[in-house]
Order: sequence, then C-alpha cells, then structure tokens
Amino acid sequence: VGEAGSQTIEDALLRYAAHRSRDSHDIWHVVCGYRSDLAGESAILGFVLAQHRSPGLLLLLVGAVLHSFVVGKAQGKTMRRLAAFGWKRGQHARPLAAAPWEEWLSRPLAEVRAELGITDVPTYEPAYAGLDAATILKPVLDRLFRSGYSRQPGEA
Repeated sequence: VGEAGSQTIEDALLRYAAHRSRDSHDIWHVVCGYRSDLAGESAILGFVLAQHRSPGLLLLLVGAVLHSFVVGKAQGKTMRRLAAFGWKRGQHARPLAAAPWEEWLSRPLAEVRAELGITDVPTYEPAYAGLDAATILKPVLDRLFRSGYSRQPGEA
C-alpha cells in the first residue's frame, strides 16, 4: 500500500498499520544492516517476505531476482545472495512490524538488534546498477535545456 493508496483506507486501524509499515521501512534497513541500494532492497524484501508471506512481496522479490540478472554479474550475485540471506534471517528474527519502534528509537542499535534476534549484519559492496545520479540526470537535463528552457544551471 503506497502513499496514495493508504489514504483511501477507511478502516482506521488498517490505515495506521499501512502507514506505520511504510514509515518503518527505512528503520528496518538500518536495524538489519541493509543499505538502500539494489542489494539492500532485495535483502529487506527477502527478510520481510519470510515474516509476512505476502503474495505482493513475493512478486516484488521475484522481480528483484529477475532484475539481478541484468545489472551486472557481481552486483546481481550480491542481490541474489542478500535476498536469500534476508529470507533466512527473517525466518529467525522477531517480527519487525510488531516492534515498538516509537519506544526503541532512543535505544542503542546493538540492543535493538539483540532484542529482535538479528545477530549478524552483512558486509557487501553496494549494488546501484552502475548508475549514479549524474549519469541518470544528464540526458534528462540535456533534453530539458534543448527543448527551449532558457536558463542554464547556476544562472540567475
């Protein structure tokens, strides 16, 4: 349930759960030790799928695994390895969705991980599909400036 979709949920408790899950996603990355790159997203999908068994999450994870075959050999291998690692860890950890994040934000990270049964944090080279912001934005900016937009970056 995304931002727009969660706004249409009429049941207050269900709406709260949807918003809380969305808002906790980045906390889960930190607690599990997964970065916000392609491999980290694959890992968190595996972790959460192991805990929720949601068909939607399964579809997203299948998409991530398929995508891992086109991002480059080393990055794809890292994505698949971390998806499996996340799945295994998610089966043994306490449910992330049920954690009292509002109370735990002030606690040391090591304590929170221990409380959840997250005992090991992976080390890996981030997988960004070989693209950085400049690579992605350059064609967009070039097209924008060619299409009649008169000001160049840095001009007043």
